[in-house]
Amino acid sequence: MSTKSIILIIPNFGTGGAQRSFSNLSNELNKQFRVINVVFNLDRPLVYPLDGSLINLDVGGGGSVYKKVKNFFLRVARLREIKKQYGVTTAISFLEGADYVNVLSKRKDKVVLSIRGSKLHDGNISGLVGFLRKKILIPLLYRRADEIVVVNKGIARELNESFGLKRISKIVINNFYDAEKIRQLGKMPLPDEFDWLLNQRYIVISSRLAREKNILTLISVFAGLRKRGFDGKMVIVGDGPEALNIDAHCRALYLRKYQDGDIDHSAIDVVCVGADDNPYKYVKGALCFVMASESEGFPNALVEAMILGVPVISSDCPWGPREVLEPGMEINQNFVTEPLKARLGILMPQLTDTVGSVNLWTEYLYHLLQDEACLQHYAEEGTRGANVYTKTKSINDWLAIVNKI
Repeated sequence: MSTKSIILIIPNFGTGGAQRSFSNLSNELNKQFRVINVVFNLDRPLVYPLDGSLINLDVGGGGSVYKKVKNFFLRVARLREIKKQYGVTTAISFLEGADYVNVLSKRKDKVVLSIRGSKLHDGNISGLVGFLRKKILIPLLYRRADEIVVVNKGIARELNESFGLKRISKIVINNFYDAEKIRQLGKMPLPDEFDWLLNQRYIVISSRLAREKNILTLISVFAGLRKRGFDGKMVIVGDGPEALNIDAHCRALYLRKYQDGDIDHSAIDVVCVGADDNPYKYVKGALCFVMASESEGFPNALVEAMILGVPVISSDCPWGPREVLEPGMEINQNFVTEPLKARLGILMPQLTDTVGSVNLWTEYLYHLLQDEACLQHYAEEGTRGANVYTKTKSINDWLAIVNKI
């Protein structure tokens, strides 16, 4: 094992894609280096395994502006001390808050920022704070990094063109997947409560239930499918703030949502199974996987559905889906305005809650779900296309960064 000490920093744990990628990278690097994992606080549970040591800075976010600023600089001071104590040679941060702290705590270590999603198109970066982040903090602080790793080419492009970071080296490293493990998990039985789904036709969503994932509008599309005569169901796997709004939205659309104890399954329209450590057992049995995000980093659930042999339909949002479904297609702001049969799946215009947008998605999905040949084609092509996301390639790319003098 190398004597190098590598530090990985993340604001919090939980079930997010960044947290999973953090865990995967940490565990792989820990096989060759001494890895120290640092988290700002443990207000969310550790879901994904970590083999290296774990240090909790134990600094919350704070309430007032004064306390937020105080805690921010306390994190910087504590991280700088950790870097000194362990003789850290490379510090890799995940998510924006950790990026700032990583840059400002720099000593002799190489600072690497792992950028997971669009900054320009993230609807959560808004208002005065969003303005400060986009116009001051990101351009000013990110240029002090030694390397920036991005999960797709679109993010690299926007950092160069919209944030003035052309001088900082950017390396595209996609996420990686254990395809065989995913397929094995896909074969696991459904919980007793939901085993009746085995005899049903359904489309599936597997996602954190957040506003930017467009879950409610996808339910509106499904309501349109039912009116057009689609006799299947919609299965939603995941949890998040939008879960509170799904009941009311289903009622407004006259859709019946499954409740614990329902016996007449024929009358059910929408089934929310909640968060599950193994979403693959639900995805595996679906007619298709649907994603309508406003923006994405690297869409894990999309690639995992492809690995499972499930046809995928996604919005052509900035930036991940196009790069996955149509490798080689130019990455630019000219998003599709009509459905596109890409090489590995269907790219759709971005979904909005307007009548025209909902109707376009409804009509296309309705006809697609009746086209068994097309669905089978994308089931096969998607599986083959997902084979490029191997652990060996991604980890070798990371090792090249860590070992670079």
